Amino acid sequence: MPIVILFLSANPAEGHWLQVDQEAKEIEYKLAEGRYRDRFELVKEPGVSVDDIQYLLLQRNPNIVHFSGHGEVDAIYLQGPGGHAQRLSERALSDLFGIVNRNGNIKCVVLNACYSEEQALAISQHVDCVIGMAKEVSDDAARGFASSFYQGLAFGKSVKDSFLLGTNYLAMLGVPDEDIPKLHSSPSVDAAKVFLDLGEKVDAKPPKEPQQTPQARQPPEPTSRLLSLVGSWDASGYLKIGYYQNPMTLRVIFYPNGTFEESGTVGGSPFYSRGSYSFDPVRNLLTTQEYNAPFPTTFFLSDVTANAFTANAPAGMLSFRRAS
Repeated sequence: MPIVILFLSANPAEGHWLQVDQEAKEIEYKLAEGRYRDRFELVKEPGVSVDDIQYLLLQRNPNIVHFSGHGEVDAIYLQGPGGHAQRLSERALSDLFGIVNRNGNIKCVVLNACYSEEQALAISQHVDCVIGMAKEVSDDAARGFASSFYQGLAFGKSVKDSFLLGTNYLAMLGVPDEDIPKLHSSPSVDAAKVFLDLGEKVDAKPPKEPQQTPQARQPPEPTSRLLSLVGSWDASGYLKIGYYQNPMTLRVIFYPNGTFEESGTVGGSPFYSRGSYSFDPVRNLLTTQEYNAPFPTTFFLSDVTANAFTANAPAGMLSFRRAS
């Protein structure tokens, strides 16, 4: 049986917009790169409401429950009718885990929401390991911590070491949020000794190719390898800021040394940025890191030709055409 991660998210209208879809995708990528990647199943349930949560915990029977959304000291906020916030109190949430986890199937809960540490502490009476946030945490830091935490699990690390990898990642970036995630365990549990039942490992590295002979068949090259990003591109599309979409018109230059610069307008205002980039032609992923941004942005390329592609991300969409 796979290790089921139930990813619950809520983006109620009353709160600022969170990139919960991007968080789920970054976690999915980290799991896919791990040594035990075939042992994990990520189940995404967006827009979760009070009416949903009992059913999802019972029906999915997860081993890990991850919540991404807004919180306060004694509650998290789900997404009710019309997209409006539904308050779920600490007591009700803790009692829920006490009921559904009598068999101990849920080994870890991650509350990736601001001010959720007290709720994590309450839930730890019913679940071996629970992670919460001690105070307000930035969207970028929350995503960075989560992706590194699950990367650790996917490589067979304990819950404690995976947690430490998440906080270490924030420390390496130099962001001020490294001390905000907190790990709590049940009274009789040592998180350093909590390992998921992963069974036989899957080698993350592909097997070595056999020595070629004249009769050996070569795998076809991915189509996107035909795309060379180096050069100037005209880009147009939009950037999401909250519920608003700001139109963008850019000239982007990708340099052979892995850096880029872009200039143009965003929402009618002048815009200029520089940074570094990488391109994965197998998975059609373009990752950019602006010099003044704490975290990278990953774009999913579609409709790829030698001279055009569409770059999609939760924060917006851009259509690129090679500049003449």
